[in-house]
Formats: sequence, C-alpha cells, structure tokens
Amino acid sequence: MNNWEVLSLFENVNVRIVRGKPVLYKPLLILHALEQCRLKNDRLMNFESIQRRLSDVFDQCFPNEEHKNFHHAFGRLENDGIWEVVNSQNLRRTSSNDLYKSELVKNNVVGGFTKDIYNILTVDYSLIKMIGDQILYEYIDESSHSKVLNKLKYT
Repeated sequence: MNNWEVLSLFENVNVRIVRGKPVLYKPLLILHALEQCRLKNDRLMNFESIQRRLSDVFDQCFPNEEHKNFHHAFGRLENDGIWEVVNSQNLRRTSSNDLYKSELVKNNVVGGFTKDIYNILTVDYSLIKMIGDQILYEYIDESSHSKVLNKLKYT
C-alpha cells in the first residue's frame, strides 16, 4: 500500500448525512486516531478511552449535540477499509450491523487503523496533515475548526 492508496481510502470514507449535515462520529474518530499516529501512540485504542476523549471534544466543540454514538463509528469504520476492531467477528451486532456499546465497554474492546495504514502514517506526517485537513474542511463547519484543532492535534 502506498500513500496515494491510503489517501484514496480516506477520501472514500462513508460519512452519514442527516438533515443536510454530516454526522461527526467518524470524522472526529479519524482525527483522534490521526493524532495518535502523529504522537506514535499505540495503534489499537480501547473503546472506552475513545468514548471519553470524543465525549470531551463534543462537549467543548459541539455542545448542542445530543447523541454521542461513538460506538457506531468505532464499528462502521471497518467497512471503509481503514479500521480494525480486534475480534470483531466475535462481537454481537444490532440489526443495523452496529456493535453494542455495552459489549465494547464490558470486554475492553480495542480498535484502530489497520497495520498498513498505521505504519505509513507514523512515518509520514505530511500525509497525516493532508488527511486531517481533508476531514476537517469537508465535514466540520469552519466556525468550529479552531476549537476542534485545539482538542485534536493531528498537526
């Protein structure tokens, strides 16, 4: 896999649109994971720690958002070919193919970018910035950019 293939995968992430606005779970999870790559932290992250971190980002940057369904993004990013949930095949799923939040917490489930993507990103900071900027500008309202960048420092 090369940088252009990685970039293409991120360009093709399926982000749900509701009432004309993107649902921010996947974009924010991606920005968080990019930050972890930049810091060269572990590839796989515990769902509960992601939940806490992204809840804080939502509270600070998007206080009017009511639902915080990060478990949807945590599981659905697998379908985009950029994410892995360890032992995903053994986890129960809802009728809409979402993972159960309670099971993710109870079983300390971890997930993160695939090994190939993580290995490429941890050595190419310009690719992290390119992907992060693409996500930021495509899905997040410009008035929230500085708040998000203060919380999720992928650059």
